[in-house]
Amino acid sequence: MASDKEAALAAAPSDSPTIFDKIINKEIPSTVVYEDDKKCKHPLPL
Repeated sequence: MASDKEAALAAAPSDSPTIFDKIINKEIPSTVVYEDDKKCKHPLPL
């Protein structure tokens, strides 16, 4: 029997966009706190 990880990997093609790709490409709504050409602001900077 396949593990949960193997089952998930088999279910979604590896070239399909992730939720993060969709946020970056502004395909889904999100609240952007700060963004520029170099980086996004991390909520917990070091």
